[in-house]
Amino acid sequence: MCYLRRDVQWYPRYPGDYGRDTGHLSLLEHGAYIVLLDAFYATERSIPHESRFRLTRAIEPAEQRAVDRVLEEFWIRTEHGWANRRALAEIEKSSSKRAAAARAARQRWERTNADAPANASPAASPRGSPLPSPKRRQHRYSEAFETFWAAWPRERRTGKGAAGRKWEKLEPPLERCLEVLERLKATAQWQRDGGQFIPLPATWLGQRRWEDDVPEPPAEDAGDEWDRIASRLNVRDDET
Repeated sequence: MCYLRRDVQWYPRYPGDYGRDTGHLSLLEHGAYIVLLDAFYATERSIPHESRFRLTRAIEPAEQRAVDRVLEEFWIRTEHGWANRRALAEIEKSSSKRAAAARAARQRWERTNADAPANASPAASPRGSPLPSPKRRQHRYSEAFETFWAAWPRERRTGKGAAGRKWEKLEPPLERCLEVLERLKATAQWQRDGGQFIPLPATWLGQRRWEDDVPEPPAEDAGDEWDRIASRLNVRDDET
């Protein structure tokens, strides 16, 4: 008959306590004690009296006497068989820890899924406890990075997550980045072929390109500017 739940597959061993209480035992009796403890912890069942020799593999009369002496001195006999007081205390301690961990897991799951639909059912672990359901949260970027991101050319504004991580790691000066960006946007390289030569934001940040010396674009000649405007409006010089 089952005496305890079958949950513990490992148990602590205290050499000091064990040596103090069992120093008078023979080597054969020590072996019997260890085998009895292993069987008790592994199955969490009392040792049936009628099966005590079979479970300990005690075949010789001396081995059987060793088993009986250990049981009579260190174990208690119940209606279900032989149990060890210290082992019972360790199992209770382990059970309390497992129960506390299960409650904590349930509370985390309930907090995480507080906004879940009422008809949603939590996934269960093999032992019946609900498993916390992972919930993705949208990363919140700094205002400085959002300003930098908005200033980047739209046609190459990809990889925001990677760029955001670079920004948080390097913490570049926003004003300098914006100044260099405005200069680069006016360069022929960044304007060529629909911006395909513009690097990705994460690459640009990772290479610390805001530290580059970017020349200011040349000032436009006033006459050239007027010609451009006049051409756009289809106005000839002689009509002005």
